[in-house]
Amino acid sequence: MLRRAALILACAWCAVALLSCSKEVDERPVVVLYYSVDEVYARPIIEAFERETGTRVDARTDTEATKTTGLVGRLRLERDAPVADVFWSSEPFMTEQLAREGVLEPMRTEALDAWPEGYRAPDYSWYGLALRSRVVVFNTNLVTGEDAPGQMHDLTETKWKGQIAMARPEFGTTRGHMAMLVALWGDDGARAWLAGLKANRVLLLDGNSAVVRAVATGEAAVGLTDTDDVFSGQRNGWPIDLKYVRHDLGASKHGVMTIPNTVARVKDGPNPDNAARLMEFLMSERVERVLAESDSHNYPVRASLRSEFGAYEPPDPMALGIGDATDAMDDAMEACRDILGG
Repeated sequence: MLRRAALILACAWCAVALLSCSKEVDERPVVVLYYSVDEVYARPIIEAFERETGTRVDARTDTEATKTTGLVGRLRLERDAPVADVFWSSEPFMTEQLAREGVLEPMRTEALDAWPEGYRAPDYSWYGLALRSRVVVFNTNLVTGEDAPGQMHDLTETKWKGQIAMARPEFGTTRGHMAMLVALWGDDGARAWLAGLKANRVLLLDGNSAVVRAVATGEAAVGLTDTDDVFSGQRNGWPIDLKYVRHDLGASKHGVMTIPNTVARVKDGPNPDNAARLMEFLMSERVERVLAESDSHNYPVRASLRSEFGAYEPPDPMALGIGDATDAMDDAMEACRDILGG
């Protein structure tokens, strides 16, 4: 009986200790972050913020194939009762949609008012940093750098039939890319390009990393993807390289498409003060340097950092046109459904 009583008492003390520990964790300041940046790059930055501020980050993401789209859907559903405080996206187009829908709220400080022109919303509801570029990835065992497509319209040439891979256009940066095509070329021009891609039997895959993997294994010879996914594949020793792809159409000359990360504060989020601290941290020079030095090699928007990372500077980047592409998003998705299915 004494042994049993002692055991019960010990269990009770353990339960009290666990509750105390749980209470301590719960009492830490908290900020809720939704993020679609790749885990391998986002996690060390999140952990650094936690260590240095004592604030716990409740960080939530989604699957590789639907990350940004899935999180945007969640933010829309939670609009009347927000759960998230900050949205850190790997692309700007759906962030701009959320801003237009009133899901985000402006944030201004003296430092943020000096943010580089073109990389912030007109109403300061989001800020862009750490650029990637849209590129053609090619298998170096199958294609030379000289022969690799350097123009978007090169992908519609019959020589590439059955050899092209692309992420499904309803998700991620490919979604924004298709909207940019409509903004640049008009609906008819974009549809003609999509029809050419379909005639070439484009292989649609779940995400940009899957495109790079398919090219590396020879399932496709070339593919549309982002710079960071190519750098990741090269780090794995895969036989791939990239070519920055232009968007010219006739006399209209359009350079390389660049894609900033975006950081925004969710309107009426539960922890506004901690949200502001996290946003300032994510947008700091230090974090942009970390992303540039990482294996993703995001090119900085800060002029003070650009000279250090010139090796990753996109040649002849086009004007961002985020608002124009966002305006064209619905037409682009309709065109993709009509022509590519889905």
